[in-house]
Amino acid sequence: MDKRPKVSIIVPAYNVEKCIKKCLQSIVGQTLNRDGQLEAILVDDGSTDASGEICDRFAADYPLFIVIHRENGGAAAARNSGIVIARGEWIAFVDADDYLEPDYCEKPYIRGCEENADVVMFDAFREEQSGETKVTVWGQAGSSFKTSQKDDLFSLRCKTLY
Repeated sequence: MDKRPKVSIIVPAYNVEKCIKKCLQSIVGQTLNRDGQLEAILVDDGSTDASGEICDRFAADYPLFIVIHRENGGAAAARNSGIVIARGEWIAFVDADDYLEPDYCEKPYIRGCEENADVVMFDAFREEQSGETKVTVWGQAGSSFKTSQKDDLFSLRCKTLY
């Protein structure tokens, strides 16, 4: 019997060979990464560098990774390609130049289930060049909500972007 993952992480990758390994290693290190609770869909969006090969190597070493190779169509199209095959109860989008704290998937998943939420928000940080200073970019840790109104989601998107 095929058990459904709790979270599907979708990572679009386009010419990110210099940073994607750190991202993928942080996905492997997730506390939710046990017994098929996590899947990570890596979408090579027509990279002309070694990004696609790096994704393939991680998929060969770790069964949680699924790789899609496609012609370049941009980040949104790459994310949509991932959504088509995602099996998780929840979807998380991660950029290839990001890396995740070990509980990035587990804490929001638990909170979302407890609240029966549609969306869960959490803090995001930006590291300064030195790598020693973390600056809160968006502080919404522990926030969640449930809605069936498209306007609510649009408003949230606007607040997030601006």
